[in-house]
Amino acid sequence: MISRERGKSKKKALLWLLFHPLLLPLLHLLILTLLLPRRLLPSHAVLLLTLALIITLLWITRTLPGMTR
Repeated sequence: MISRERGKSKKKALLWLLFHPLLLPLLHLLILTLLLPRRLLPSHAVLLLTLALIITLLWITRTLPGMTR
């Protein structure tokens, strides 16, 4: 019973992260960079995307433990 509740909270947290309005543009950028060849992307865009992903990961690691408690 407890494991089911934990599984539900993890699924809820993942759905929240996937569909959070702040993260949607970052997900779209990530998908675009994976689909486009490297030579078509300017280097500053790759650097900005990397910085945005680092900030997002830091934000996720700080907010996710608070959500699951």
